[in-house]
Amino acid sequence: MATPDHVTYLGAYAVCLDGDGRILLARIREDTPDDGRWTLPGGGVQFGEHPDDAVRRELEEETGLVGEPEGVLGMYATAIARSVSFGGRPLHFIGTIYRVRIVGGELRAEADGTTDACAWFDRREVAGLPVVGLVDRALALAFPDADG
Repeated sequence: MATPDHVTYLGAYAVCLDGDGRILLARIREDTPDDGRWTLPGGGVQFGEHPDDAVRRELEEETGLVGEPEGVLGMYATAIARSVSFGGRPLHFIGTIYRVRIVGGELRAEADGTTDACAWFDRREVAGLPVVGLVDRALALAFPDADG
């Protein structure tokens, strides 16, 4: 049962694939246990914002690219007993994972945000990167017939 101390965080995240089947990732720069790890472009849905709009906004903020959601691939959820990002409060993190088609913009790193780099990676490269669980879930959804 949730109490006032519990936090539920809703995020919207983009799975963007290029013509070579590479996936777009962003590196977390925040001072958290996940700093230096790679994640999907995306982030928190603001109060009153539709998740479709949040994924577009976050993609452009973190990568400079403009995207159009093509549908929801699936969800990711985890509970963290003591979240560093939320002052040690219990956190229920829920992420909507979208397939997003790039329609414009130019790739660039976010300035003064939660990420500090972005790049395209093929599946073999991703296997050697430090990633958050969200990326593992997204790869399983985006490539259900792939092994490893």
